Amino acid sequence: MRKALFFSAATLLIAISIPSYAQVNRDQARSLVQTTLTLRGDKVAAKQIQETTNDVPGYYSFGVYDQSQGVQNVVGWFAVNKRTGQVWETTSCELYQFPTLEKQRQKYVKHATKTKQKSPCAAGERTHIVKKRSSRRTAELPEAAR
Repeated sequence: MRKALFFSAATLLIAISIPSYAQVNRDQARSLVQTTLTLRGDKVAAKQIQETTNDVPGYYSFGVYDQSQGVQNVVGWFAVNKRTGQVWETTSCELYQFPTLEKQRQKYVKHATKTKQKSPCAAGERTHIVKKRSSRRTAELPEAAR
């Protein structure tokens, strides 16, 4: 009886001491989006990053807005994986993997690996992995948007 009780207590103690996968919290997710925007070359204040009500399981969703000349423009829609911290731009289905962003992400989530995950993008949309800032960003914009 004592052995069974001791074994049960030891099993419980081991189960408690094994860390569960940590998740990125809401503030960390917002910070990752801010870093992504900076690395993309977007000059957006932190207060312009607003959590949205998009319900994508396993992700925090954010809308980023730019206020210019009294008009609120959408800069982008972002999703941050709660478990890995990976940042997606959901309109263009871009997964950002800038080296600076990856270092920040790995500080937040020690177990963070680039595992296969379900994309937060629309069904059938192809993922584009972005590892460096495009020097052609403004050239790709229509002249009216510059």
